[in-house]
Amino acid sequence: MKLMGITGKSGAWKTTFSNILAQNEDVGVIHIDDLLREIKLKYFKSLMQNSNKGEKTKVNSGLKMLIYKNRIVFNLFMKFRAKLLKKRIDSKIQELQDRGKKVIIIDDIFIKSLHIYDDLEKVLLVERSYVNRKQALRDRDDLTLQDIVASDIAHFKGIYKDTHKNSKIENITNKGSKEELFIKAKEIYEKYCISQKSKFRRSVSNKGDNCEPKNLKRKERRKKDISIEKWFLKWYYIEKVRGGIFMKILLKNGRLIDYKTKTDEVTDILINDNKIEKIAKDINEKADRIIDCTNLNIIPGMIDMHCHLREPGFEYKETIETGAKSAVCGGFTTICPMPNTKPTPDSAIILQKIIKEGKRVNLCNILPFASVSKGEKGEELVNFDELKNAGAIGFSDDGMPVVNSRMMREAMIKADSLGSFVSSHCEEKSVSSGAINAGKVADSLGVEGVLPEAEEIMAAREIVISETNNVRGHICHISTKTSKNMIRDAKKRGVKITCETCPHYFTFTVDEVLNSGANAKMNPPLREEKDRQAIIEGLKEGTIDAIITDHAPHSEEEKNRDLSKAPNGIIGFETALSAEIMNLVDTGDLSYLDLVRVTSYNPAKLLKIDRGTIEEGKVADITIFDPNERYTYTKDMIVSKSKNSPFIGKELKGKVKYTIVNGKVVYAERKANIWMLLID
Repeated sequence: MKLMGITGKSGAWKTTFSNILAQNEDVGVIHIDDLLREIKLKYFKSLMQNSNKGEKTKVNSGLKMLIYKNRIVFNLFMKFRAKLLKKRIDSKIQELQDRGKKVIIIDDIFIKSLHIYDDLEKVLLVERSYVNRKQALRDRDDLTLQDIVASDIAHFKGIYKDTHKNSKIENITNKGSKEELFIKAKEIYEKYCISQKSKFRRSVSNKGDNCEPKNLKRKERRKKDISIEKWFLKWYYIEKVRGGIFMKILLKNGRLIDYKTKTDEVTDILINDNKIEKIAKDINEKADRIIDCTNLNIIPGMIDMHCHLREPGFEYKETIETGAKSAVCGGFTTICPMPNTKPTPDSAIILQKIIKEGKRVNLCNILPFASVSKGEKGEELVNFDELKNAGAIGFSDDGMPVVNSRMMREAMIKADSLGSFVSSHCEEKSVSSGAINAGKVADSLGVEGVLPEAEEIMAAREIVISETNNVRGHICHISTKTSKNMIRDAKKRGVKITCETCPHYFTFTVDEVLNSGANAKMNPPLREEKDRQAIIEGLKEGTIDAIITDHAPHSEEEKNRDLSKAPNGIIGFETALSAEIMNLVDTGDLSYLDLVRVTSYNPAKLLKIDRGTIEEGKVADITIFDPNERYTYTKDMIVSKSKNSPFIGKELKGKVKYTIVNGKVVYAERKANIWMLLID
């Protein structure tokens, strides 16, 4: 068995590492402390199972005294425990390896117990003590010993958000200055101390007047010794490093590109708490963190107003948490998941659960769509008022079209009256059966082709409803030249119609199916070259309002089916920016200002949210990227839970370096990939 171990002095580090590693499906983590706890509890339980309550206490305290006061008994107990532990470890390792997982052992007291792990081949030390490193090498000279340096430790603090989630200070709001936070922290801590003291006094008074209060005096002395300031400042520092508290961040020498203000210049940006405080050249104010943005572009945080996070119901494909991680890795600060989940968010209760989970994850702004019809069945409209009040950013039956035209008319009118909109998945079912775009490629592969009219007929219907009733309408992921031309002409007539497209429609044609198979299958399908050029033209002339990813994760098992049976959709968060740079900016079709218009500014306007611009006083949602960095996109790089992408194996240009959401750095690229360091 090839095993790897991680050790450190702090129990918090064990928790941090194990929780991070547990997110990787290929890794099995063994907590030595947890196994020891099980053994200890089982041992005590067997001694006390036939005793009454009073005897239990006696046996428990007596056993502890016997074990820890008598050295001989203590040594016997430790040997007995080590034997039990070895048994547990072996069975746990076997269980994990039978499931095809790499095994990682995490132990705070690794140095003293290396002899237990016979098959260990590597140890990562989460400490900087030379003495401990030397001791470990002396105990096992066959081991490869690898230090995790301080910068990587800081990286762990940034990645894992829940290490200190049980802190008594959790109730502090993430608003206000450092001084205000300090006062609140002090008040909460002092109230906690007083409540504990009063509880102790009540228990003492219940025992009668003869009870000696020396324990209380000892407690009081201990409380006097506690330095609240030191305790809080230590906590504050940890929280600040991991992004839990707002910081003062200074972005130096970055190229700021903002469509609203038509800014395109090298400058500095000072972020204080969650707002942009100052934009100017050569800002020299003190900051908690300074980020050198030389040769990097700074744009308003990208907004994806159409994606799929699969939760609830299809968590094996993606979860809100894994989707959010993938999104911030791709530079997105706001994402809008579609409602084709199970159950469908067709009621306030389900919608609010999604919103609540998004807030718990706390990586980017997650603004979900509610469905148009109950269960997306197209039979009965949802309660639009209830869902809008519950937080629905819009309404859609995406994944399925609203077939009934009367129902769609009612939905568009109702949504418009509430200041919202319906996002229409345009697919005329009578001509949409097939796997890929109809034509030569479909014929050569022997699969049925999807006619372009499937999208165009229903797009025409939505334009008619919008124009006739003077209400707002929005068309999802357009892919054909005819759709683009109809929308362009309607806009010229003053129709309140808007639309979006995806990076794959201006990057690939249907020919990509020959290279990527089902990983290039989506709905609507990839089209012909004339359609690809028309989509680029639509972005250039302003017909197409926004670029969305339509991020649609599927498991490898599903995508490995025959082309006709494999599900539609590809992941897109992490490759969108590169596709835009390579196929729109580098070709001269769009400037970076134009790119910001369709990735940040317009989506914010369509969603009616106060984002999409970088100005003093605005919330700091920012994407920072290197426009010139080239890299080959591999499967191992993918942060999303699913790996269905036609970009795998291709050379891309443009890489996100930092993503800032609400004034906090939620993603920072690291040169040393700590995830790979631990797993490889």
